[in-house]
Amino acid sequence: MIKRYLLAVALIVCLCAFSIMGFNWLINPMGLFSSPVISGVNVVKPNMFAYDRQLKSWGISKFQPDGLILGSSRASVGLNPDHPDWQTNEVFNSALSATSTYLIYRYLRHAQATRPLKQVVLGLDFLSFNAELAKTMSLDERLLSVDESGRRNPDFLLSRVFQSLYSWNVLIASVSVLSANRKEVNRKIDPETYSPPLARNGVMQPDSFLSSFWLPIRERAYGTLRQYLNTLWFPEQGFTFSDEQGVESDLLGWYRQTLRYAYDEDIDLRLFISPSHAYLFEAIHASGLWEIWEEWKRLLVAINEEEASRAGREPFPLWDFANYNDYSSVTVPMTAGKGVSMRDFWDVGHYRQEMGDVVLDRVLGDVPPSGFGARINGASIDDHLVSIRESRELYRIEYAEEVAELDAALSNILAGETPQ
Repeated sequence: MIKRYLLAVALIVCLCAFSIMGFNWLINPMGLFSSPVISGVNVVKPNMFAYDRQLKSWGISKFQPDGLILGSSRASVGLNPDHPDWQTNEVFNSALSATSTYLIYRYLRHAQATRPLKQVVLGLDFLSFNAELAKTMSLDERLLSVDESGRRNPDFLLSRVFQSLYSWNVLIASVSVLSANRKEVNRKIDPETYSPPLARNGVMQPDSFLSSFWLPIRERAYGTLRQYLNTLWFPEQGFTFSDEQGVESDLLGWYRQTLRYAYDEDIDLRLFISPSHAYLFEAIHASGLWEIWEEWKRLLVAINEEEASRAGREPFPLWDFANYNDYSSVTVPMTAGKGVSMRDFWDVGHYRQEMGDVVLDRVLGDVPPSGFGARINGASIDDHLVSIRESRELYRIEYAEEVAELDAALSNILAGETPQ
């Protein structure tokens, strides 16, 4: 009798487990499977962005690219894997939101272990080198096929099945997807034209982070600046490249490891400092981070040349697009509405794919700068930084009225107040 009871319980547990797995496979909240697409059930997938670390890792394993995009959400939303200048067969956008150089290094090794890489474009962002921000990040080691030294991860394949089909988080995500689709029934969204937050090639859609369409664009810009000043740069705690929290917080060290690995593996690595709106540069200055921002650029150049010398190679090309120019200085409108947009940018931090194409023209095609972007090296970096300071002064004169309002908003943010 007891054996029959235990058998019945085991059978019920198995049925429940398979039912949960079947439900998660059908709803497919992360978009991993070739599940049937059913209107009102699983078309809209609003929470994919929250799983970008899983999706980018599994996307690399699934598509086995020989070309890779790395960096932060700026590269994720702005760089096109289908740009014509790629010298590869398959390119995947593996850039992660609010990432660190440690995560960049780990995803590079994961991709190289999956298929040898021919070409990699790495967007470098100031926040990725912030040890204070790195403290808030964690990496589930089961997501990657190799550890930081290249040893195979025996739990990788099993964890993919468990985390994508049979876990509490995925079940909650499936319920959320089902609920969101029931709310969208009246809109009759076409499954053929719907763009999920993360596309098949890894590109992040701007709807993933642009939610306050009813606010004037300039007010949304101030909200973005508040995020950078309060949660990404941590100027009050002191922006540092490393701390005493362990090796994962040595952000310059992981940048060096990334370059060293690329040199050793003969990967064609193209480096660039990401473009952003001049509002962010002004925020860097207002927060007292300008000198360390300049030092950061010097260190990017120096480490690249040191590792090239160690490898007996020419330094990887390094471009700087973080400057005052016709792109970054575009006026931020005061208007609002979903149809209202800012030229070249989604917000003051994220650039549009049209600008990303210009970046890739330079980085992949070696198109001459013509006012946007500059190749930097040890011989040119000091003059380059001087030119940025001079361009800043010109920007503040030409856009004096807008800059005065921006200065007041930044003062309020740094004082802990809401910009008026």
